[in-house]
Amino acid sequence: MTERLCLVHYHEIGLKGKNRSTFENQLVANLHRALRAHPVANIARISGYVTVEAKDGRATREMADAIARVPGVARVSLAYKCGLDEPEYIAAAIAALGECGEFSSFKVHARRSSTTYPRHTIEMNQLVGTALCEAFLTRRSTSTHPMPRSWYTSCRGSTYVYAALRGSGVGGLPVVNGGQGRHAPVERVRLAGGHVDGRSSRCHLHSPCTSRAVP
Repeated sequence: MTERLCLVHYHEIGLKGKNRSTFENQLVANLHRALRAHPVANIARISGYVTVEAKDGRATREMADAIARVPGVARVSLAYKCGLDEPEYIAAAIAALGECGEFSSFKVHARRSSTTYPRHTIEMNQLVGTALCEAFLTRRSTSTHPMPRSWYTSCRGSTYVYAALRGSGVGGLPVVNGGQGRHAPVERVRLAGGHVDGRSSRCHLHSPCTSRAVP
C-alpha cells in the first residue's frame, strides 16, 4: 500500500559526527511540538532523513509548510512510501513527477541504503528513468541542468519516492531549550527573514539507486 508522508531533509546536522544523534533527536522533538495541531501518527529517524507520517496516511502541504519553518530543516518533500515491488514504486514515480507542472527535462537520482536489495542503483535509475520517459514522451532525461530532478531511496524494506516542487526550510541547527539554546539567535534571524517557496520548478523523487543520469 502506498502512503503519502513528509520526508525531512537536513544538512548541518549531518556534519556533527559523534553528536549527530543528539541533534537529530532534538529535531524530532521540535517537529513534535511544531506539528501538535496536525494529525501526526509518527515521526521517526531513518537513514539520513526524518519521516513524518499522518494518521490517515495522507500527509498534506500544510504539514510540509509547518515542518519547513522548524530550525534544522533544510528541505521537506511530500513523498510516496511504498514497498520494494517495482511496479508499485514506478507508478509512484510517475504520479510524483506528474505533480511538477510544466517541465522540459528531468534527472533520476537514486540512493540505496540497504545492500540486500538485489538491483544495483544504476539499474534502478535506468528502470525508473525509462518508465518516466515513456510516461512523459515530450520530456527528456538529462544530467545537464535538469528541471526537475527526480529522487528515490530504498531503506528498511521501503521505497520513498518524491518529485514534489522544492521548498526551502530554515536550515541551520535545531533550537534547544524552547529557543534559548546557543543557536537560537541565529535561527530567529533566519526565521524572521525566511520564505518557503512551494512554487519553484525543481522537483525530486526518492527510492533505491545512484546519481547516474538515465541514458
